[in-house]
Amino acid sequence: MIHNLFVFAASILFWYLCFLLGDGLLRLVSVTITPPLRRFGYAAVLGLGTLGVIALLLSLAGVFNAVAIHFVFALVLVWSWPLVRRQAAAFRFWLSSPAALFRRLKALFQGALFLKLLLVVWLAANFMIVFVPITGHDTLDYHLPIITDLAGKGKMDFAAPIEGYRHLPVLGELIYAIPTVAFFNDRAPFIFQIIQYELVVFLLIIFFEFLRPRLAHRFLLFAAPLLVLG
Repeated sequence: MIHNLFVFAASILFWYLCFLLGDGLLRLVSVTITPPLRRFGYAAVLGLGTLGVIALLLSLAGVFNAVAIHFVFALVLVWSWPLVRRQAAAFRFWLSSPAALFRRLKALFQGALFLKLLLVVWLAANFMIVFVPITGHDTLDYHLPIITDLAGKGKMDFAAPIEGYRHLPVLGELIYAIPTVAFFNDRAPFIFQIIQYELVVFLLIIFFEFLRPRLAHRFLLFAAPLLVLG
């Protein structure tokens, strides 16, 4: 149970670092994305992809290890420190004002209440499945072995006797190897299982924000993501 909680907390921290990196890149190129929810979704996914590119460079250089990854994380935190401080202050405010937090949550569920609750229940119920043992042959045969090989050797090794390593794109494995190495996750449940599922939430945010200005009926706005999930 403690391991599960640690892996979950580590996945949240990883996604926050992805968001900080992506948000920093958006600021760097002066791209303004509103509202905040849309920026949050785009920034997190952008940061995830950017970390994948960084992981590729580290693995090709043979320095894909915890020290290098922690150094990258530290650079992201330093670069985004003003934003981190503002968000920490906002977080303390919400913790110190439960009534205000309740009002904000209540406002989120106004309109299309049933569909919103159904969406939350669907995500929560399926999240439990993330912690079950891996049984898929593709994950056991090459996804997990490639991640483990990267984590163990600190570099890409196309000579490794792993199915598909030589000819399959491994950016996904590189991305999931980052938190595996950074948080020393060497046993199930693996952190990439949780991160992979949490990615669905960010993709839903992007999908939702794409539909928001294009659908006049709020019912359809929440029915569409449920249709995709189904």
